[in-house]
Amino acid sequence: MFIEPRYEEIVCKTEVKKLLSETNAECRTDIPADGVEKVLSVSAHAVLTGEEVTAGQFRYSGRAVFCVAYLAADGAVRKTECGAEFSNSVKTDVEDPATSRTEIHVSRAVAEKSGGILVVRAVISAETRFFAERRGKALVGGENLIVKKCGMKRVKETRLPAAVYPLEEEFELNYAVGDAILHSAKAVVTAVQCGVGTVICDGELILTVCFLQKIENSDILKETRTFPFRMETEAEDALPACPADCEAALRGLSLNINVDENTGRSTVRVNAEIALSCACFEENEAEYAADCYSPLCEVKYSACECNAECVSGEKTPEKRVSGRGVFSSPLEAGARLMCCANEKITLTSVTAGDAVSVEGVLEATAFLKDIDGKVFSVPLEAPFSAVLEYDVGDDRYRVDAAVCECGARISSLESFEMDALVKFRIRTYRKTGEKVVGEVEEGEEKKPAASAVSVYIPLEGEELWDVAKRLNSSPETIAETNADLTYPLSGNERIVIYRQEKKEY
Repeated sequence: MFIEPRYEEIVCKTEVKKLLSETNAECRTDIPADGVEKVLSVSAHAVLTGEEVTAGQFRYSGRAVFCVAYLAADGAVRKTECGAEFSNSVKTDVEDPATSRTEIHVSRAVAEKSGGILVVRAVISAETRFFAERRGKALVGGENLIVKKCGMKRVKETRLPAAVYPLEEEFELNYAVGDAILHSAKAVVTAVQCGVGTVICDGELILTVCFLQKIENSDILKETRTFPFRMETEAEDALPACPADCEAALRGLSLNINVDENTGRSTVRVNAEIALSCACFEENEAEYAADCYSPLCEVKYSACECNAECVSGEKTPEKRVSGRGVFSSPLEAGARLMCCANEKITLTSVTAGDAVSVEGVLEATAFLKDIDGKVFSVPLEAPFSAVLEYDVGDDRYRVDAAVCECGARISSLESFEMDALVKFRIRTYRKTGEKVVGEVEEGEEKKPAASAVSVYIPLEGEELWDVAKRLNSSPETIAETNADLTYPLSGNERIVIYRQEKKEY
């Protein structure tokens, strides 16, 4: 045996597949069909309760919660709330994934009369990313091996157990509330960082509620409130220099309304549970072999490549966007828009360079009254575009968006204008790792040159390592015996190699 290589095991977690899937959820209310004249709007959110990966199969489950505003048969505006469990099983060719991360949202929800009652049906969309551990042997040195070292960043990702933040807030209204007929909420992360042994997540709960005043022929009034929150999650290896990432999802929401009959004011108490999934990243510099050879024998080696991904930057700009749209059918003269609610934003195009350009669609439900004071609703949909000042460089990026405020106005019986304050979240992810020398295999013995002195003419652009490897000598020997050379070479130099002549007596 001519060589004795030394190795170090590299372990990294990498994304191996992304899976998109859909499943259905159905909730049968206790509202008789003949008690409903028309459904005005449905707000919904979904919560993931479990996910499991087995050989060839991915299963997930969750719960969908609905709030339905409807016009009753007696002409009054009312609401009902209900929930439904759902699950799905999807075939996948992922082999032995270490972890899976699933994000879900309600892509479509409708309420309709069926079988004599009001039934809510929804389509739940899921995006699942599968991650697997990759292990490899990387060369770090060895006997009778000349090694070209290179620095490589190794990333250790620590995904923390899911934590729940209980949020309790209240706000006052200067009018008496009859009922909250529709509500929706979204939890957004505004900043995440590591401390000593902890990950700190800052965020906001954006709450939108449509109220009926406690008066006859009340209008529908929309109130929007933003509640900040901060949660610290224990992370043993975290340090202030470590990057971190976090996702927030609304897990539960309840409203309690108290009306002071003497003052005519109302107090709304908000109780919410926000689920936080955080991760911290530890980066370490390590040295491995970028190339190698042996002066004693031919060497063959395989490449070892372990790539990981690490958060490299984050920004949460707010931007006011607007767009124009047309009604699905023209309004009747005298129609009056009270408010728009159940706002959603969908990004249809995101491109990035020196700045991030986004295009998308604003959606909402408009609550109106006709000339006779009867309540009805129409869907609103308007395109928008915006430019966000953020340079993502060559990193992978992700852009999320949430509506903070939204308003609309009727511009004609056929068209409307929408205006919204949107909170964007831009995150960039940097790939780390590169190909290094893996397992080394020795070949045939090299025959030493017989001459005592050799002169070589190098190739243009060669570096010291290239010359030493081609001449089967060490870089130190080449540098010592040809001290006047500067690299990279021009190709006009002459390199002299001296060998000690062995004589036998």
